[in-house]
Amino acid sequence: MIIFSKQNIHKWAFWRAKPRFLFCISSGLVFALGVTMLSLLIKLCGNADIHVWKYSFPVFTGSFVSGSLFSIILWYQNDDHYREWKKTKDQSS
Repeated sequence: MIIFSKQNIHKWAFWRAKPRFLFCISSGLVFALGVTMLSLLIKLCGNADIHVWKYSFPVFTGSFVSGSLFSIILWYQNDDHYREWKKTKDQSS
């Protein structure tokens, strides 16, 4: 998921100019790829006889949907951090 800390919140300006839908989809894809790769790695280490497509598609789909929905919360959190950062930057200037 795309979470910006206080050190790199200035990069949020890129996503702030884009639609929320695009952020949620891309953040969901990042989360889904990470979860799918991790679960495949764990499954392959434990059992070498699995069907990769049959196993990875439901994991990818579920993690993509949950990651995209959770990204709605992250949008507002990142936006609040960005506004605070911008306010302190404007005050110091």
